[in-house]
Amino acid sequence: MWQLASDSGVLDENSHYCYLIICRDFSETCVVAADGSEIVGFVTAYRPPQRSSNIFVWQIGVSEAARGRGVAKRLLHELVALPACRGVQVLEATVTPSNSASRRLFQSFAANLSVPCNIAAGFARELFSDGEHEEEELLRVGPFA
Repeated sequence: MWQLASDSGVLDENSHYCYLIICRDFSETCVVAADGSEIVGFVTAYRPPQRSSNIFVWQIGVSEAARGRGVAKRLLHELVALPACRGVQVLEATVTPSNSASRRLFQSFAANLSVPCNIAAGFARELFSDGEHEEEELLRVGPFA
């Protein structure tokens, strides 16, 4: 997962340790897509304790070779179908304004479910330590059953 994120050129590259922790502690809300023994996509997510009817997508990535084949959307559908997502009514993610591919993905996912995809304030640019990171807007898909 770390290598896929690193190779993407667009995903925030977190530490190896971060991926190990999220996959261990949130394994029930993470999904991996493989082509043989190669990971070609992943979604990491968790249910925020204060918003237990929501699932927050922390990161989603698809290898360059697998892009354009609907892998990311299938990962989102697999995610919300997991037993750990029973009772989830809203899928959330933060996305930068310039990340049009992610915006299209979440809007298309919402359209597949016939639910709205709303955009709200997320994290202001000033909250990121490097000062270079764009703001992150909050995308909310749902409510769905």
